[in-house]
Amino acid sequence: MKSRSRILQLLGITALLAATPLAAVYYQPTMHDPDIWWRLRVGEFIATTHSFPHTAIFSRFAATNSWETHSWFFDLLIWLTYKWFSLPGLPTFLFIFQIAIAAAMVGSLTLISQSWWKGLLLSAVCLTACFHTLAPRAALFTVLLFILVMAVIFKDLRERRVRAMYWLPLIFFVWANCHIQFVNGFVVLGMLCACEFLQHFIAANVANSSPDLPWSKILLIFAGCVLATLVNPYSWHLYEIIWGYLTKAGQWDQIVELLAPDFRRPAHYVELLMAGWAAWSLGARRTHSLFRISLLIVSAIISFHAIREAWMVAIVASFLIAESEAGIKDFGKLDIPVIATAAALALAISLAAQVQVGFTNQKLIAELDRTFPVRAVSFVADTHPPGPIYNSMNWGGYLIFNLREYPVAMDGRNEAYGGDISESNRVADGLPGWKQDKTFASSNLVLIEKNFPLARLLSADPDFKLVYADHLAKVFIRVRR
Repeated sequence: MKSRSRILQLLGITALLAATPLAAVYYQPTMHDPDIWWRLRVGEFIATTHSFPHTAIFSRFAATNSWETHSWFFDLLIWLTYKWFSLPGLPTFLFIFQIAIAAAMVGSLTLISQSWWKGLLLSAVCLTACFHTLAPRAALFTVLLFILVMAVIFKDLRERRVRAMYWLPLIFFVWANCHIQFVNGFVVLGMLCACEFLQHFIAANVANSSPDLPWSKILLIFAGCVLATLVNPYSWHLYEIIWGYLTKAGQWDQIVELLAPDFRRPAHYVELLMAGWAAWSLGARRTHSLFRISLLIVSAIISFHAIREAWMVAIVASFLIAESEAGIKDFGKLDIPVIATAAALALAISLAAQVQVGFTNQKLIAELDRTFPVRAVSFVADTHPPGPIYNSMNWGGYLIFNLREYPVAMDGRNEAYGGDISESNRVADGLPGWKQDKTFASSNLVLIEKNFPLARLLSADPDFKLVYADHLAKVFIRVRR
């Protein structure tokens, strides 16, 4: 029976861990992500110069605009992957992270629910709600480390003593050097400290309201985590970057992934279902835990504010549901070797599936050609028309990596351009005043999507000449001013 249970565990967990990478094989997010290319170039910059950028390198505004890479470790890691394995290394990198995230979920939820099969099912629902957010970005580190933070906190809540949370400063040190969204972890830890303090304060007057953990120890751990985040290439200036994101609200209405869910995909409904399920589980337990209630509310606000943050409420809801289901007999213990074996099998399955759709440089370049101006870039590289170049935001990152002699006019690093992309969109959309835009007016070369209004306007403009066109792009050069 024990052997049969192990086999059942292995098969179930392997299927779970392979599910998200197999979806990635179908969608090929690594080959269609607009930001992966400038991250590769930044990683290369760090590796070759042994320094960290402080200006908007690779753009036409490098001399005037400040910019820091708050995800330097991810950029360096993805560059080294590309350097060693070329294009096939990029989807493999994503597969490994997706498998690690799924393994962390099933392991953590098994620990909290004390049931491997419940941990497995909850992980499957969670990943269904947020798999579309697991793109090849630095946010992969955030999702993985957020799961670890939740596991540590809920483990100590279950045992009603502070022990595992002493690892949090180390986690936040790693997190702060990988992605700026370590602030999501601070939100959780800050709420825990505040709620435990509040429940300690009102414990004498409200029944069943005693704190689960000593708030003073949590406060000290929180302080340690803050100090740990200062150990990064930019020190306390990292918080200036965070403040800049929070105060420049224009991007929330201009970037698709920062818009609220539109409920045009099934995952959005699963996300809502999980939030409701977690709320029901809290109500069924008649909990008086201010932290658990606040955590669900805040995570729901964050996740339903932006599509790309769906992972947060999905993970929080999974932990709350797992906690409510704890204490029921299970088929058997889940061992680390089982998860490790399942992870290895899932990676092998994912790589085999990628081979079936194309895993050579030639096949992956053909996939790139569906989204990026591969042929137009080759034309410009061969003919060397005079710059400066004007481009759209979507292609800026690709040009940074593949058309190096031309600093770009715009790319996905919104903060490097003041955090407002409305002016760039105005030009690309051909809105009134587009020709007077300072960046465009100083450009002698335009590489733009052929279906953009700007391409149509330039085709009829006597100041520009169309020199190249293909299935995606048009290239214009200025012939007179």
